[in-house]
Amino acid sequence: MNHQSNQKKEQKKTIYYDGSCPMCTVIIGKVDDSAQKEKFDTKDITGESLPQNFIKEQVEKEIHVIDSDGKVYKNAEAILKILEEYPRWRFVAKIGRLPIIKQLLSIGYKFIASNRHFLLGPASRVFYLKIVVVSGLIAGLLLSIKLWADGRFFPLAPVLDNLPVIPQSVETILFALLIGLLAAIIIFPKPQKLIFSALFLGIIFAFFDQMRWQPWFYQYSFMLATLGLFSWNHVDVEKRQAVLNTNRLIVAGIYFFSGLQKMNLAFIGGVFPWMIEPVARLFPAPLQNLPLSLGVVVPFIEMGIGIGLLTKKYRKCAVGAIILMLGFVLFTLGPLGHNWNSVVWPWNIVMALFAIILFWRTENFSFRDVLWVRNFPFQKLVFVLFIIMPAFSFFNLWDSYLSSTLYSGNTNRAQIYISDSVKQKLPIEVQRYAAKNGTNGNVLDFFNWSYDELNVPPYPETRVYKDIARNICQYANYKNNVILIVYGKPTLFNRDHISTYDCSNF
Repeated sequence: MNHQSNQKKEQKKTIYYDGSCPMCTVIIGKVDDSAQKEKFDTKDITGESLPQNFIKEQVEKEIHVIDSDGKVYKNAEAILKILEEYPRWRFVAKIGRLPIIKQLLSIGYKFIASNRHFLLGPASRVFYLKIVVVSGLIAGLLLSIKLWADGRFFPLAPVLDNLPVIPQSVETILFALLIGLLAAIIIFPKPQKLIFSALFLGIIFAFFDQMRWQPWFYQYSFMLATLGLFSWNHVDVEKRQAVLNTNRLIVAGIYFFSGLQKMNLAFIGGVFPWMIEPVARLFPAPLQNLPLSLGVVVPFIEMGIGIGLLTKKYRKCAVGAIILMLGFVLFTLGPLGHNWNSVVWPWNIVMALFAIILFWRTENFSFRDVLWVRNFPFQKLVFVLFIIMPAFSFFNLWDSYLSSTLYSGNTNRAQIYISDSVKQKLPIEVQRYAAKNGTNGNVLDFFNWSYDELNVPPYPETRVYKDIARNICQYANYKNNVILIVYGKPTLFNRDHISTYDCSNF
């Protein structure tokens, strides 16, 4: 009997793992609770001594398995040695040892091992926030690639006049570098330098063209900056909470002001009826006008979401409302609806994921914690830019797109009129956006031009409209061959503001 007991003990596989790693603890917990637990001897290196030939730092990074012959396995091979003891998983172990799959598993294991403290447990929120922010930014950049590189006809709107144009080849290289940096941020466990390098490139792109100041790019950039200020040490609880609360402020502020900006007749009577059309036509003919009445309620729903996210009592309701609302937006703007502005489709998915990562099943922060984060100066800047400055947009003292006005109807509008002679000189790719208006005039539909070529709307500020018109003026012989009319959005002090410009005053 003793001989059989000793033989059984000798046949055990010994597993050495890092007990401070939540993911490792879960894996070993599954082993200890399984029917095959007698085949393993699990040892937590935080409380157990290691064999002489083991290095603690290596065991912390990789689970080590010692079989009955004393052979050591680590990396993905250690996991496969564990799986082969389970009849249902033996085929997986065999597949995992195939040549190409074996190499891929090794790479995947190294990624998981380097991020092991962030995959599960309290620190996981900041890790998955990083993944979602970067993935959303990459998707937005790729879906609007001509906005950033690859050449285009739509005019640039640089921050400063007379800035030199970056050669297309250089732009393409910088864009590829930006995408590479963002991909590296996902992979590397200490991404601070990568994050700020990517943000630096983003600033360069934004400086040379204000059309790139799209609301999703603005939001992602600041969320990414907060992640760059994190130490990426899983035990740094204070800084981790500061980063999460700062991002909560960004998301809640966007929802609040997005609702507030929609409290206008242009949204209720124009934008919303257009958006809801794919839903309305599903109703019987006598009831198709019924959904239109929701336009009055939508602003209050979004404002309520922004406030509810910061309250313990209504937080879950707010998250549920976000998922329902974003699902509605995806349906109306997506392929089943208007099939319009695909660059915002991933943004809607990402915003739903933000709601889950930042607000779902978490009670350890209050309204005050989010509004004023201690020992994190960057949060004060975020508070100013996402909570204070959007209010100035109602006085036309702050940009609309930096104040959550997308699809709100509360932006400056413009029209550009060009003569026949100017139209004939435009590139053939642009001429199709010029529609006849009068005997010797045309309206240049630069709104659809921007959507079709860049997959983003024109940045709705007078200075950008003037940059677009100024570019068209290069084809004009006379100053009045190009006329820009800007219809300023209503403000608290001015309900009707129209400005007219020609080639002499752009």
